[in-house]
Amino acid sequence: LALCAAAPTTAGGTCLPRFIEQDAVSTLSPRLGVAFPVTEATNFRLSYGHFFQIPQFNQLFSNINTDLSKSNTTSPFGRPIEAMKAVQFEVGMSHLFNSETILDVTAYNKDKLADASFRISLIEWPSSRQGSQDGRLLTGLDFGNTKGLDVRLTRRMGEGFTTIVGYSNLNARGTSADPLSYINSFGRFTDP
Repeated sequence: LALCAAAPTTAGGTCLPRFIEQDAVSTLSPRLGVAFPVTEATNFRLSYGHFFQIPQFNQLFSNINTDLSKSNTTSPFGRPIEAMKAVQFEVGMSHLFNSETILDVTAYNKDKLADASFRISLIEWPSSRQGSQDGRLLTGLDFGNTKGLDVRLTRRMGEGFTTIVGYSNLNARGTSADPLSYINSFGRFTDP
């Protein structure tokens, strides 16, 4: 893979860099939030949304200016991927017992559907590498789910003193916590 679109025609000539064309990425990110009073002392809230973000630039552009005929095949290589997507849902209720005491209960769920991660793929390297070999490429294959419940009791006790008692239960599961975790662990194994 040459870095020049065409070789310089004279000694000391100019190398015109070969730029990779990337189509623009656009996404629709709908969100809905509703809150209303149930009674004079109780209110209810609900929110739902789709959230998108691009991967970190150091991941997208990792080793993209590398001469593949001389590079280390275990290096991670960035490339354009789709935006990372998460779908979040939250429902909550607050109740005012009296002017000093309030109870707040919130339940939430977050599905991470396309997180950035490096995975091992078979790549056709330049001829100096003798054909197909494993390479570490950026993908959008990580996923995860987080569910939780938060309960908080707040009580104001006189002037300038407030007591808060809270309980949180969180259950988070996913394929990894870091885009490099797969290749740093399983990616070290080789086929016999």
